[in-house]
Amino acid sequence: MTDRTRTGFLLASAAAFLAAAPVLSNVPPAPPSEPCAKSNGNPCKGNNGNDGSQGNVGKDTPEPAPFVIARPNANRGAFIDQIGSANQATITQADSGHYARIDQNGSDQGAAIEQQGAGDHYAHAVQRGSDNMLALSQSGEERLVALTEQTGNNNRMTIRQRAYGETSGVLALQSGSSNLLDLTQNEGDNQATITQTGNANAAVLTQNGGNQLVLTQTGNNLAIAIDQPAGQALSVSQSR
Repeated sequence: MTDRTRTGFLLASAAAFLAAAPVLSNVPPAPPSEPCAKSNGNPCKGNNGNDGSQGNVGKDTPEPAPFVIARPNANRGAFIDQIGSANQATITQADSGHYARIDQNGSDQGAAIEQQGAGDHYAHAVQRGSDNMLALSQSGEERLVALTEQTGNNNRMTIRQRAYGETSGVLALQSGSSNLLDLTQNEGDNQATITQTGNANAAVLTQNGGNQLVLTQTGNNLAIAIDQPAGQALSVSQSR
C-alpha cells in the first residue's frame, strides 16, 4: 500500500468515526458536531446557559492566563517508531522546515500526519493501547506546534491547524476508551490545551484566531462543543 493510499484510508476512517458521537444510555444519539442535542445537561456552546450542577448559570467562567505552546528544540525530518502488531503510520511533508514524529505502541493503531506550506511546523503524536486513530494536518506560512497523546482503546483524534500571521499551538491528551476529539484552529495565534480522561467523552472545538482555550473533561459520557470567534479566552472544566 502506498503512503498516499494509507493517508487516504486513515483520514477517511477518522471522518467516518465523526459521524457518531458517544451516546448515553436511554438518550437518543446525536452526531459529534452537535453534542448539545443529546440533552444530557452537559455544558455546551461555550459552557453557557446550563443551570445544572455542571452548568455555569450564575457562576463566573474564568479566562485562562495567556500561554504559548512552544516548539520543542527539534530541527526537521520525519520519524516513525512502532511496537506491536497491525499498526499503520504515514507522514507527508512539503517543506524542509517541517518536523513530524509518530510513536505507537500496541496493536491496530493508525496515525497520519500531513504538513503543508512553508511554515515552521512541528508535530509529535503518541498512541498507546489498541485501535486508536489520529489524523493531524498542518498548513500555512507560520509556526505551528501540535503535541498529542492517546492512551487506551478505540480513541479518535482529529487536529487541523491552519495559520497565517502568528504561531498556533495545541497540547491534546486523551486516556480511556472511545473518546473523541475534533479540533480546528484557523488563522493564527490560537493556543489550546485539552485533556479528556474517562470513557465515551466527546469534544468538538473550533478557534478562529487569537484565542486561548483550556478544556478538561473527567468522567464518562461528557460532551462539549465550542466555536470561538477571534480574540476570545475560555476555560472549561466538567466532570461526572
